[in-house]
Amino acid sequence: MYNLKIINKRDHAQRYTLTARGIDGLELRLDVPEIVVPEGGVLSLPARLLARESALAARSSPISFTLALADDPDTAVTTDAVFLGPQP
Repeated sequence: MYNLKIINKRDHAQRYTLTARGIDGLELRLDVPEIVVPEGGVLSLPARLLARESALAARSSPISFTLALADDPDTAVTTDAVFLGPQP
């Protein structure tokens, strides 16, 4: 489980998309159907990642999350993280 903090410093609500990369077949699961942060607001977003055990080369695998504006995917930020799985 990852807890992502999303800060909207704009003067209107923003919709975002979130992706995760780094492991073949990595699946991102969110508890909300869409990511919306009100103007000047902060959203604490729980995110779960699922990976096939066969896709893991080691117990610890580097991954990244990319958050983009839904209406402007070129405006994005990426942050690195680590996926901890079972011992291969």
